[in-house]
This record gives sequence, C-alpha cells and structure tokens, in this order.
Amino acid sequence: TKWQAPIGPQVEWSDVVATGRLERRLVLVDTFTAGGFYGVVQGALAAGRDLEWATTGVVRASNIDLESVFQSLARRPGDEASAPVRRAAMNGTAVFDLQASGRGETLHEAIRSGALEGPAQVRFGILNGINLG
Repeated sequence: TKWQAPIGPQVEWSDVVATGRLERRLVLVDTFTAGGFYGVVQGALAAGRDLEWATTGVVRASNIDLESVFQSLARRPGDEASAPVRRAAMNGTAVFDLQASGRGETLHEAIRSGALEGPAQVRFGILNGINLG
C-alpha cells in the first residue's frame, strides 16, 4: 500500500504486482500491474548493462481518472482529511500506450532519466471548466 513509482507522477498505488527475473546484468519485468484509486496501469520493462544500463519497455492504461490524479498531487504531506479538496485543473479519462527508454550509469539512474513517448488521449476532457469534447 501507498507505493510510489520511481518515475511519473508521484501518486500512491494500492496494489502493485510484477513478474519477471533478476540476473547480474539483466532485469526483466515480464508484466506489471499498478492499481489504485485512479485506475490501472500495466506494462513490461527490460533493463540490461553493458557499458551502462539501458532500459526499454511499454506502459499502457485505458481508464486513468485525471481528476483523482491531480487532486492527489495537490495534497501535501500533513494535510488533514477534513481539509477542503481543491478543484483539479483538468478532468477526464486518460488512455495511453507509451514506449519507455532510458540510459544511465546505474539502474536507478537509467529508470529515473527515462522518457515515455507514444499516443495518449483524454476522453471527456475538461480543462479549467471548459469542455474540450
């Protein structure tokens, strides 16, 4: 519970499952699933080391609740549960199918410096109260 991924928005996930294998210079995550209040993200990741670490993978989601993500990011440590929730600047449901890649001296650095690219959509999008539909 309350797990945060080393990359991406620093939201907390309540259920994370991964399968794969570890070797001296190779990390394979055949599948991972991260679920939470915002929705579910799935994917796979491979990382290997020759002269430096290199990562590659895929990250997919079909129903991420953006309002919940932005509200979570707006909360600060120590906020009380009774504090008023600020209205999110953007609402809608995110859908994405992204490719991940990164390089670095350490595995941590390769993951943290990684980039995601690919198609993304926001269904039922509202930005600052303006319907983008």
